[in-house]
Amino acid sequence: MLSASGVYLLNVRSARISPWAPLLVLFTDHGPRYTLLAAALYAPSVITIKKAILASNTAAGTFGTYFAASLIVTPIALRTSARHLRAVPPHWKEFAALGLFAALTTLSQGKAYTLTLSSYVEAVKQIEILYAMAIGVLVFGEARRVKESAPAAFVMLLGMVLLAVAT
Repeated sequence: MLSASGVYLLNVRSARISPWAPLLVLFTDHGPRYTLLAAALYAPSVITIKKAILASNTAAGTFGTYFAASLIVTPIALRTSARHLRAVPPHWKEFAALGLFAALTTLSQGKAYTLTLSSYVEAVKQIEILYAMAIGVLVFGEARRVKESAPAAFVMLLGMVLLAVAT
């Protein structure tokens, strides 16, 4: 709940909008609705990947998950985004880096699932907020934006600490 509150505060503060605007946008904008759908689908994905990893091992569970996702996403991408696929070769380094980091993230997360509770893994993963803020400052020059979002990030991290302590 604290993490969701932090996201809410982040959006209200950074956009300098009414406190009701983030709630109203759920009825007017498809983006936040898809974000809610993604959040709802994330919970079962955590449970199913943990089951896949526990039924095999970290590497096999990760491979199986990515293989199944590829079987589902490939026809969708070919049908809806074929003309955009021409953008991949000139940016192959970025796509390769994303694939590398996604694989390493899933493998390390999968190993963590075998060692502790899923809720603890997901709570501790919220430390990514600090990493994202640091990368924003160092790589993208977003020091001012990070300073504006720091209180909301603190609320989200407080939620992580409380969940980790309670587990």
